[in-house]
Amino acid sequence: MGRLGSIVSLAVLGVVGCQAEPRGGRALSLNPAGLEPAILGEPAYAPKSPKYCLLVFGPRADTRIWLALDLASEPWQREPGKNTLYVDRNGNGNLTEAGERTACTLKEQGFYASFGSSATYTPCFAIGDIVERSSGARHTDLTLEVDSYVQTYRPCRLSVKVNGRHTQVAGSGLLRFADRADDAPVIHFNGPLTLRVHKWTGTLVIPNEAPPYYEEVKMVPGEPFDLCAQLGTPGRGNTFAALSTDAVPANMHPVADVEFRSQDPGKPPIKLHIPLKQRD
Repeated sequence: MGRLGSIVSLAVLGVVGCQAEPRGGRALSLNPAGLEPAILGEPAYAPKSPKYCLLVFGPRADTRIWLALDLASEPWQREPGKNTLYVDRNGNGNLTEAGERTACTLKEQGFYASFGSSATYTPCFAIGDIVERSSGARHTDLTLEVDSYVQTYRPCRLSVKVNGRHTQVAGSGLLRFADRADDAPVIHFNGPLTLRVHKWTGTLVIPNEAPPYYEEVKMVPGEPFDLCAQLGTPGRGNTFAALSTDAVPANMHPVADVEFRSQDPGKPPIKLHIPLKQRD
């Protein structure tokens, strides 16, 4: 995933706090039940119930694009014709109009076992360009990919080239489209930017009865620790649209203000002001 993977190794003695301040405007409160337009018209879906997601674009989130995912094939079935994505391209809430239906292609994912090999098929939808209403900014190559099951749902990943240049990505093993439009996750592209501390190891933990989560790197006193930051825009439903590192000029670096508790309880905390220069 494109991310601002700025890394610095620290000998952790006990971090008191590390915060990031938003730039380019305040992150908005996004609730699909209170945003207009609501979904005003829907097509006849396949036997399975559709799954919903709302995309918003721009600093004010005033370009709003509903997605309704009609997914009928299973990961092991090579049947793209069973799957359709409906995209409210003009943002009027009507998913029944001409041009709202997006066809599915499949990406084969092969894997090997002790006694043979097999494959699963990832549904992919090339949505294309989105133009913001207020600014006229054109975002290109909007794409949705749907992975195999995590518990009972199929996680999704969305990517777009903001202003046709820099990739912004949202989704992973935790992005779940909703059964109801009112509960839909909201993903905010080309919105106000902020930094978040990124401590995931990349290992997805899937408990039997609890929601899945990404394992976090443990901070052990006296041991080195890689401090990573991501630049992007938060949405709703624990979403974050991360911006690729090439969007940031090479001579600009995020700065971490980190405090460590002193080993001597009578002394003030140790404060560090550290530029994060390494990117990946």
